[in-house]
Amino acid sequence: DTSITADTDDQIDIKIAGSDVYQITATKIDLNGKELVLDADADTSITADTDDQIDFKTGGSDRFTIDPSGNLGIGTTTPSTNFNTNRNNLVISDASSAGLTLNSTATDGSSIISMTDGTGTLAGEIHYVHDGNYMFFKTGNSERMRIDSSGNVGIGTSSVGAKLHVQSGDGSITPS
Repeated sequence: DTSITADTDDQIDIKIAGSDVYQITATKIDLNGKELVLDADADTSITADTDDQIDFKTGGSDRFTIDPSGNLGIGTTTPSTNFNTNRNNLVISDASSAGLTLNSTATDGSSIISMTDGTGTLAGEIHYVHDGNYMFFKTGNSERMRIDSSGNVGIGTSSVGAKLHVQSGDGSITPS
């Protein structure tokens, strides 16, 4: 028994083999946990099963998942397991190598990873400056360490003068 009906409840019901498969109203389309296929060969889809998880597939393989806790997994369908449980908001996984690329399209731009607290206050930062080819690290919203384009490391200074340049309030250590 396959049918499409428009009842008095302002809902269109699509039934296959006598069971409601889809319901369409003015505000939603309910797929009842079925897969939404997005291409002709049925290998690109979005699935939201009864596990309160959304899976996105391309080429027949899971590419990313949003789990019931809101964690995002790229290359894994279980971002809340097998990893540090306090750091599962974004998990990138691959059998051979996993990567993350931050691409600034401007040659004078920066790539930045920022850490903030619950109030939005900057607590820490990893910052790469493309036109100067250097990287610096911040804690407490202050630069603490810099690696320049020659690979020299400065701690407590942004003017690195040696392979290791340590600047402190009571003097400077700059071995060559």
